[in-house]
Amino acid sequence: MTSLNSPRVNVVVPCYNREHTVTGAVTSILEQDYGSFNVIVADDRSTDASLKMLELVEDERLTVTVNEGPKGASGARNWGVAQGSAPYIAFQDSDDIWLPGKLSLQMARLEADERLVACYCAMATYAGGKQIS
Repeated sequence: MTSLNSPRVNVVVPCYNREHTVTGAVTSILEQDYGSFNVIVADDRSTDASLKMLELVEDERLTVTVNEGPKGASGARNWGVAQGSAPYIAFQDSDDIWLPGKLSLQMARLEADERLVACYCAMATYAGGKQIS
C-alpha cells in the first residue's frame, strides 16, 4: 500500500449544503477496497451543518477544506484538485454513493494500459429503493 502522504488517487468531493448526504457519500468512498487514495471534500462555504457532519467522520484519509468561494460546483472541484498532488483524480458529488469495488475496477483498467489517461463509469438512479435508470 502506498503511503498516505503519496496516494495514487485524490477523490475530490465538492460540497454545498449537503448535511443530509455528504457523510454517506464520503463513507462510500472510504469503504472502497482500493488501497491508495485520499478524499478531499471541497466545501463551497456551506451555510448548513455539512461541515459539522464531516467532523463526525474519523479517517486520516479525509481532508475537509473550505474554498475561497463560493465558486459553485466547478469552482469547488477545481479548489479540491489544487489541494492534492496524486497522479490520478476521481470526482464524486456530495449526494452520490459509490458501489463497493468501483475505484479498484477503474484503477485496474487505467493502470493496465499506459495510453489511457481517463475513464468513467455508468450511473444508476434509484427512487423508492428501486432502480429507475
